[in-house]
Amino acid sequence: MFQEKTARRNINYLLELYQNHIPTRRVEELAEIFGLELDRKVKELSKGNKQKIGIILALAPEVDLLILDEPTSGLDPLITAEFYNILHKQQEETGSTVLLSSHLLGEVEKVAQRVGIIRGGTIVELASIQQLKHMAMKEIKIEFISAKGLQEFSNKLPGEIVEKVILDDTHTSFLVSREDLSKILNLLSEAEIIDTDITSPALEDIFLKYYQVSSSQENKPIKIKEAKS
Repeated sequence: MFQEKTARRNINYLLELYQNHIPTRRVEELAEIFGLELDRKVKELSKGNKQKIGIILALAPEVDLLILDEPTSGLDPLITAEFYNILHKQQEETGSTVLLSSHLLGEVEKVAQRVGIIRGGTIVELASIQQLKHMAMKEIKIEFISAKGLQEFSNKLPGEIVEKVILDDTHTSFLVSREDLSKILNLLSEAEIIDTDITSPALEDIFLKYYQVSSSQENKPIKIKEAKS
């Protein structure tokens, strides 16, 4: 961007590179939504406001394919939410495809339909959010009526199907694959418990699973155990 020029002149100049005419009112509408002062010089803008210029440049034209690299970096949560609302609306209206690169995995989980996980420059997984969660292990948290009840349950717990078991007084937590979940539920039907919580992992936890590489597996893709169809 030209630091000595205003945000408006930068945007107008760059949008003129498109073959299709883009109405000025579209730029002004987006600037108002995102709170960008168009007549301030770029060098006077904060990082977040400079990021808004890039967002306006991306959203103003109607395109079939939009590639975004960390689009919400430096934006506050309200502006980020507004950005994704507009992006989603445009997708519905135009049928465009959006490729989004981001390290904010909680954010990706909310907006993406399919996710590709890249490790070492190679795509090691490509699936929908739901498919990834089905492939990953579930976390189970249980509160027992007594420490004795927890111990009895622990003695019956098949060690070969659970991971990361934590025992604490009357509480336990562990990971189990989706296909082995019924075995745990059968055990729980015989136990005296106060509460149980079964959750699917967040996208961030799934992502990290692919990077937990031992020295003997270095540079080889890590496959999360796949769920049966």
